Amino acid sequence: MYQQMDAEQQKLMMHLMEVVMVDTVSNVFGVIDGSSSLNDSDMEATVLLDDVDTEGELQESFIGYLQEEDLYP
Repeated sequence: MYQQMDAEQQKLMMHLMEVVMVDTVSNVFGVIDGSSSLNDSDMEATVLLDDVDTEGELQESFIGYLQEEDLYP
């Protein structure tokens, strides 16, 4: 399918894939560090780095890095 697209369509497809990857990683970090919850789940994850709760830091750091490096799709 990808090979049958013209250059503009291929570029759009790659952009969409980047957005999905960034959103997925961000969501996983959010669940791991407790800033996002899982739907229909009573479980709550907490990540401790050197015995300190990350309190959403993983997700924020990931998004911040992408923005600083101009990688945010």
